[in-house]
Amino acid sequence: MKDKFYFIKQPVVDVDDKGCPTVLFYELLLRETSTKRFPGTNFFDFIATELGNYVFLNFLARKIQQLLKNGQQYKYSVNIETVQIDFNDTYLFLDNMKAQAANIILEITERQYSSSNSIGIIKFVSYARKLGYTVLIDDIDNYNNSNDCNMLLNEVDGIKFSHQLIKQNPLNKALEMISKFQDDYGKYDLLIIVEGVDDQSHLHKLRDIGINNQQGYYFIEKNSNYLVE
Repeated sequence: MKDKFYFIKQPVVDVDDKGCPTVLFYELLLRETSTKRFPGTNFFDFIATELGNYVFLNFLARKIQQLLKNGQQYKYSVNIETVQIDFNDTYLFLDNMKAQAANIILEITERQYSSSNSIGIIKFVSYARKLGYTVLIDDIDNYNNSNDCNMLLNEVDGIKFSHQLIKQNPLNKALEMISKFQDDYGKYDLLIIVEGVDDQSHLHKLRDIGINNQQGYYFIEKNSNYLVE
């Protein structure tokens, strides 16, 4: 896989009262060598098979171990598609990486093709957290089953709003949706991260409603290389 795929690192930051960001962790984003884009459907089909999932998780483990071995002691988040939870090798991945669990954040990502139900996901989340992993629900605004989502919020450490929320809605509407989530689910004391921050206006307006944890192209330092070799 090393010749076909690679990862880039995108910072997730904590914005202080003056609008200055500090890196909390980096999300590892998969890219295809030939297109320099996320591989899309072909990748989803690949990891939806037992062999494909096994091959990809081994590739992912090597990349994470390389980053940590090289002294880059940040935390790194990785996406776990819910379809992967159906495979025992995904649990073995957690077991094999547990020595580095404190530096790994798992973002549980739901797709239309997923065959896992909420019970299976909760079982996986519970197992991961017992090993010391931090677990987030990715793209909470796109989650299809609100009842399942309520059950999961009681199990995870935090959530992320997708970049589509800001890109596909007027900013004021997106802020209203985020504020409503804060009002409805504040009792869970979740880490809340908003993606899609592309300019200073996004940064300040999110900070004004209490969203200091942000992610987006605005925070990628110019002339910096976030490629994972």
